[in-house]
Amino acid sequence: MLHNLPPLTLSTLKSHMVPVEGGTFMMGGEGVGSRSLPIHEVRLDNFYMCRFPVTQALYQEIMKNNPSVFPHPKRPVSQVSWYDAVTCCNALSRDHNYEEAYLIDTESKDPNNQNERDDLNYIVSLVPNANGYRLPTEAEWEYAARGGRYNQPYEFAGSPNKNEVIVWHNNSHDMSQPMGLRSPNTLGLYDLSGNVYEWVWDWFNDAYYEICKEGAVVNPTGPAAGEYRVVRGCSWFSNYNDDLRVTCRFDVQPYDQINAIGFRLCRYI
Repeated sequence: MLHNLPPLTLSTLKSHMVPVEGGTFMMGGEGVGSRSLPIHEVRLDNFYMCRFPVTQALYQEIMKNNPSVFPHPKRPVSQVSWYDAVTCCNALSRDHNYEEAYLIDTESKDPNNQNERDDLNYIVSLVPNANGYRLPTEAEWEYAARGGRYNQPYEFAGSPNKNEVIVWHNNSHDMSQPMGLRSPNTLGLYDLSGNVYEWVWDWFNDAYYEICKEGAVVNPTGPAAGEYRVVRGCSWFSNYNDDLRVTCRFDVQPYDQINAIGFRLCRYI
């Protein structure tokens, strides 16, 4: 399926950043619970998204460790917290001489973090228009999974046939798998559905879509505060159709390090 694409490493990362033309789409969907409703209009600017989730090889190169439970250089890195993910984004930006996308203050407590169990709880602020690597917003993730302006009308990222595009419970052998074993979507993005869940930028709020339903929302970055961060996609152990849909959204504590959660890189164009 990879068509001889090179592996995702520090030296090849720039070549794997796929331009996604902005546009307007209807975000959310039926059949995945109230947290994915109501369907609402969102408008996005252009952005880059990485062809793959961050691999163990790339994470090892830049962070000098590999926390993943299923070691393999071409598998997605996992068991990384949201804080690990944004820290890695900044490290990659420095390595490639880009402006860091995040201001990270590890000495102060985030007043917008409502999670009383979060002992890390440091302040992470998005630097407007910085050209460095960052997590996608929730809206960018879903837009890209749907095929961007091509707007593929599929439940899954790239196909109506989940086995064609998803590493999930029925074909994963109970572990994550190397990148690109399944087909990409029309934008050439792999593993958006399946393999590992992916951290995005946004705080989670069950009522956020309701807030967004009045008129088009432009480049949303999610609620101002929250207790959990959003993860998108599904993973090697997902076993229910509802969990596999591109509209499905989950809430996870930002300090959690789970063997089925990784992340994917974006950049502003």
